[in-house]
Amino acid sequence: KLDGAGYTIKGLYINRPSEDYVGLFSESDRSYIHNLYIDSFDITGNNYVGTLYGYLGYKYNDSYPISDITITGSILNGNNYVGGLIGDNNYSTVKNITITNSSIHSNGTLGGIIADNASTTLSNLKAENINYSSNSGLAGGIVGLTLGDINNCYTKDSSFENTGITGGI
Repeated sequence: KLDGAGYTIKGLYINRPSEDYVGLFSESDRSYIHNLYIDSFDITGNNYVGTLYGYLGYKYNDSYPISDITITGSILNGNNYVGGLIGDNNYSTVKNITITNSSIHSNGTLGGIIADNASTTLSNLKAENINYSSNSGLAGGIVGLTLGDINNCYTKDSSFENTGITGGI
C-alpha cells in the first residue's frame, strides 16, 4: 500500500522502447495507491505502458481502490496498450483520477486513463487537454477497451490524431 500523502513525484524519465510493462511500477498485483500527484513524466515502452503501472493485476480489495491521483504534463509513448495511468488493468477498482495537459501515443490501443480494462468499474475519471495519437488502434478519451462499467467520467478539450476507432469515453 502507498499513501502519497498529497506529495508530488516530478520529472521521471523512462526510455525502454523494446520492453513491455513500463511505468513508475512495471507490474503489480493487489496494490493500493492513493492521494498522489504526478507531474512531467516522459515514459516510452513497447506494450503495456502507463504513468503509474504498465500492468495492474487483481485488486487489493474493494475498500482500497487506486484513487485520488492527479497526473499533469506527461508524455507517454508505446507500441500497444498505452494508458495515461495504467496500460492494462485486470480487475482493480479505479476512481477519482484526473489527467491533464498530456500526450499519449500508441501504434495500437490507447486510453486517457486506462488502455485495456477488464471487468472493473471505473468512476469519477477526468481527462482534459490531452493529445491522443494512435496509428491504427482503438483510442478512448478515458479507456481504449473495457469490459467493465464506466460511471461519471468525461474528457474535454482534447484532440485525436490518426486514430482507428475513436470514442470520447
